[in-house]
Amino acid sequence: MQNVLVIGMGRVGKGLSSELANRGYVVENYSSQELEESSRLPFNLANFDTFYWCARESGIPSDKSNTRRLFSALLFEIEKLRWRGLFVFLSSAGEVYGEGIGYRALETSPLKPISDYGRTKVKNEALLMKLANTVGFDLLVARISSIYELQNEDPGIFGAILRSINLKHQLTVIGGHQSRDFIHLQDVINCLILLAENKSYSVFNLATGNSITIFNLVKIFEDAIGPVNELTIIKMADGIQHSRLSIEKIRGVITEVPQPVPDKIEEMIFKK
Repeated sequence: MQNVLVIGMGRVGKGLSSELANRGYVVENYSSQELEESSRLPFNLANFDTFYWCARESGIPSDKSNTRRLFSALLFEIEKLRWRGLFVFLSSAGEVYGEGIGYRALETSPLKPISDYGRTKVKNEALLMKLANTVGFDLLVARISSIYELQNEDPGIFGAILRSINLKHQLTVIGGHQSRDFIHLQDVINCLILLAENKSYSVFNLATGNSITIFNLVKIFEDAIGPVNELTIIKMADGIQHSRLSIEKIRGVITEVPQPVPDKIEEMIFKK
């Protein structure tokens, strides 16, 4: 029976902890913010076989989500203990690759982050790779695309669309032509566990391989469920406009690859 440490109590950290426990793992889950503010780590890293980092590093010292001190403390602990378990680092695909240039980004594609958050992810990936070579622990880097849930409470565009259709809220779209590779939360969790169990220690894109614009996303929902309410479009958003990701590498390792958005929406309606 494996002992697993999960840092981060956002939806990925909580969902991953719950699924791992359901599968028979012994799991401890900690809030990254509480650990960041603590003077000492409340656990002994040597007791864990696998460590999932699900925290959101902001890259900005003044940002309340910054976890720079905690991340440094954990790396120091790994080096001090000569820890030899599996470190699973959750990175951000869109943020580390930067603006799409017309082809699906491979894991070997150049990293061109355009934000502090993306630059911090790139920096921490490199720190972990260097330390893994020095200490000898196994490392799995998951570059995850845009996560969503098919429920009104989703904090992103999916939740906004569903609230507009189901609860008659106004829907405001910023831009609309920008494209993203959206991946369902449960698919992220399943892929992380499968990659770890298969001992696939490398860098992987966690995505569907299918990017979709916000306008097309709205249309898919309207065709499947019904019209949105009071659609308002404002100027194009800053930041990355197009994110396109290759999943050929993960296809070669696991058979249960993430489903594209239309398939997930159809599945949701069928279950109803």
